[in-house]
Amino acid sequence: MVKFISITRETVYKHAGIFDKFTGDGFIAYFNESVCKELHKPDHIESFTGFLRDYEASVEPLFQDWVRHVKKIPEEPIGLALGTDIGRVSFQILDNHFVAVGDAIVWASRMASAAKAGEVLANNLLYQALRERKDLSFKSRSSFTKSGESFVANVVSIIHHRPEPITGVPNL
Repeated sequence: MVKFISITRETVYKHAGIFDKFTGDGFIAYFNESVCKELHKPDHIESFTGFLRDYEASVEPLFQDWVRHVKKIPEEPIGLALGTDIGRVSFQILDNHFVAVGDAIVWASRMASAAKAGEVLANNLLYQALRERKDLSFKSRSSFTKSGESFVANVVSIIHHRPEPITGVPNL
C-alpha cells in the first residue's frame, strides 16, 4: 500500500498535478491549467493524459504482485477504478480542514463509483475535451448515481502503439 501511494504521488507530481489526498481506497488529484503553465509543463489536458499513461504502466505490476500474496482472490478483476471530470474547483477551509469543493469533485466521485477495476471513467465534459485525441479510445456506458439518477459516461482507454516494423532490412 505504501508503494502504491508513493508511486501515485510521484506520477501525479511528474505531470504537474496536485496530489490532494489518499482516500483509503483511492486518491484525489488535480491537473490545473495555471499550475501547468507556471511549471512550464504541457497544458493540463496533456499533463492529465501523460499521467494516465504513466500511471497505468506503474500500478499494473503492483496489482499483479499483490494477487500473488493473497489467500482468496476476488472473482472480479483487481485494480483501481478512476473517476475523472473537468471543471472548476475551489479550495476552502471548513472546520479547520483544507478541502476542495466543486461540481467536478462530486462527478469525479460518481465516475469512480461507477467504474470497474482498471477503468478510467470520464463524464461528458471531460470526454468532450479528450474525444479528438488519437492516443485514446472511448466506450460509452450507462450508470446510476447512489440516489438513482441515470447518466452516461465514457470509459477512457489508452491506445498503445506498436512500433512499425523496419522495412528493407533483411532478417538475420
